[in-house]
Amino acid sequence: LSVSVRNAITGQIMALGSNLVIVVPGNLEKLGAFSNAAPSLINKLEAKHADKILNLSNFSIEVTPSLSNPGTVKAGSSSRNTTVITGTKHNFPITRDWNVDKGRFLRKADINSARRVCVIGKAVENDLFKYTDPIGKYLTVNGIKFKIIGTMESKGQALDLDRDDHVWIPLTSAQKLFGINKISVISIKAPNADDIPDVVT
Repeated sequence: LSVSVRNAITGQIMALGSNLVIVVPGNLEKLGAFSNAAPSLINKLEAKHADKILNLSNFSIEVTPSLSNPGTVKAGSSSRNTTVITGTKHNFPITRDWNVDKGRFLRKADINSARRVCVIGKAVENDLFKYTDPIGKYLTVNGIKFKIIGTMESKGQALDLDRDDHVWIPLTSAQKLFGINKISVISIKAPNADDIPDVVT
């Protein structure tokens, strides 16, 4: 990784899964490896660092910046208060090996235009749209309406976190929604597990 990226990360690099590396800012003991807290004032990690990682790598890697915060989502008179709202880019499903179930995921044009579109996890779908197809309907995220364009396959629990209680929106839309220009994590998918040490060097 480049010096500027390492300075932004302050040394926090985690290997998750067989060929996935997660880069986070700050101290993991304070932040928590899977924290959804907003980036603190000392967070220097930006989307441009993800671009640098991709451009400087000698490997064929997928790199995805994301910004996550807890939030409230509503559909009609029903709401959920524990949902994780993640602003990300179009290649998130590839980087994180997370398949779309119905509809589609975000596209480059959605990110470039900061469109108010979203993709929802199974817990959100089953709770708020139990008896209807959510595609094309609207979800209010922290008071702002987003059009649902897709749903994701179930991922279940991990470290007491319900990964299906999740909503994805364009990274640019999330930065506007939360008033933050930083990001929470950078996900890096290496070609295989053996390449990880060289990818993060």
